[in-house]
Amino acid sequence: MVYVYNLNNLDLIANFFAENIMTRLVFSAYCPHRNMPEYLCWSSSLSTGVFSVLDVKKMGIVAQDVYAHKSQILKLSLNYQSNLLATMSCGGTQIKIWKLPSVECIQVLSRGLFSDTSPIQSLTFSRDSAFLLNTGDDGSYLLFLVD
Repeated sequence: MVYVYNLNNLDLIANFFAENIMTRLVFSAYCPHRNMPEYLCWSSSLSTGVFSVLDVKKMGIVAQDVYAHKSQILKLSLNYQSNLLATMSCGGTQIKIWKLPSVECIQVLSRGLFSDTSPIQSLTFSRDSAFLLNTGDDGSYLLFLVD
């Protein structure tokens, strides 16, 4: 089980079952002075590329077990504004960008020839969300324009 607590008062906000110890988690950037959503996104399936989204402020599930990829999700990344989520599977050929909170796939990016030769190391949005940077284990960098 994964438990999410409010660290101010140690109240339990949410809990969910993690299918395996390789559960991928990503949190929104926290800034108490901004009026933006705060999400916890995770993928815990060993067999399929599904993810779930929890709205931490509203303490409710936004989406559960959204089918994103054919194989297990390797990386998740939220942008600074907490309105975009990038997912990438272990297959490594496609990166998908999802609009939050509607959980609508708005863009599919292809890693092309790099998918076989360079396993993914990281997946990160630029601060203004105009770009998505993908780095590979071999030191390669792919910079994608986010529509």
